[in-house]
Formats: sequence, C-alpha cells, structure tokens
Amino acid sequence: MRAFEYHGPKSVSEAVGLLCQYGDKAKPLAGGTDVVIFMEGGKIAPENLVDLSRIPDLTEMDYDPARGYRLRRRRRFRNI
Repeated sequence: MRAFEYHGPKSVSEAVGLLCQYGDKAKPLAGGTDVVIFMEGGKIAPENLVDLSRIPDLTEMDYDPARGYRLRRRRRFRNI
C-alpha cells in the first residue's frame, strides 16, 4: 500500500473543501472497508483519504412523530 495523507474533517463543508482541493488525488473514507481493500490490492492509490466517519451531521438520527425516524448517512446499525 502506498503512503497517503489522512484528513479528519469536523464538518461537511470542511470535507467538501478537502475533496475539492485534492480532486482525483483524494478518496472519501466512510466505512473504510472497500477503500482499504482496494488500496491493499493495488486497485486504487489515493494520495489523500478524507475520513467522513466523525462528522456529526452525517451520523445523527432524528425522530418526528408525524414522519417517524430519519436516519442520516453514516448512521451505524449498532447505534440505532
């Protein structure tokens, strides 16, 4: 696996900024399984990984009595 720079943004706008800044040289890391497997297998070699897993706006769950639960992206099943 080739060396890469890790980025841990704290907001969606910061993550988008990093992905725009690095363009094709960056990959978003959400769950990580596919990205890491592809990196280990040599199928992809990003210079930058942008970790989305700790961005609060992407992990929240809301409840509205009229509409029910709304799970945002990156909500882990174990946290439901």
